[in-house]
Amino acid sequence: MKELNTQEYEAFVAAMRYEPYDRRLFEKATSKLIFGKAVRPKGVLLDREIPRTMRDWRKDQQWSLRYVDRHQAACDAAWREFWRVMTSEGNEAASA
Repeated sequence: MKELNTQEYEAFVAAMRYEPYDRRLFEKATSKLIFGKAVRPKGVLLDREIPRTMRDWRKDQQWSLRYVDRHQAACDAAWREFWRVMTSEGNEAASA
């Protein structure tokens, strides 16, 4: 799972709103969104399949915008948890 950078996020949102956008950044963003769903625990299901084309992403703009925001929040939470675990393990070893 990789967080979208600011330019990728803005391109994705602009594309969903039919505003001018950089297609290369949009494609990079959707690639990250699609790849992120492949790494999930067994038995975890999404409420629907992840779209693959611009037309599919735009079919339900509200869902797509909520999905990209959830993806960003999940990446942030995973990053914070990673460092919490990594730093707490080091602290436990130092105090032992």
